Amino acid sequence: MKRVLVIGSSGNQGGEVMKELLKRNKYKLRALMRKESAFSEDLKSKGVEIVLGNLNDEKSLEKAMEDVYGVFSVLAADYSDPELEIKQERNIVEASEKQKVQILIHASVARAGDEENFVDWKKEHRTPIYHLYWKNKRGSIEIIKKSKIPH
Repeated sequence: MKRVLVIGSSGNQGGEVMKELLKRNKYKLRALMRKESAFSEDLKSKGVEIVLGNLNDEKSLEKAMEDVYGVFSVLAADYSDPELEIKQERNIVEASEKQKVQILIHASVARAGDEENFVDWKKEHRTPIYHLYWKNKRGSIEIIKKSKIPH
């Protein structure tokens, strides 16, 4: 049975992906978590392997991706560092390539890369955070598109 790593399994999208994969029982499941919690214990009780790691630490990502066929990732916006989401996506892609992951599925937003064509893109009510959000989504997708991994 092939192994799939879910990054973001404690969030809404990643959690739903995890539920659906558990229902289908076609893959060995692994979840990347920052720390042990009641949630991780619940996943363990369902047969999910928990690997502790951090998206900012490529070595922990490489370890999480050992013997992994596929990776599903979804990244939350975090504006503590304007480049954080792009850095994390680069770490995911580089670790996936090193571990020879066969497929990378990344959940993002529609039309990333086309945001400058949005109605009112340049209007002053569009805050710097709004523009940063779209810049990061575009940047993440560009990294994935340049990847050697089917996506």
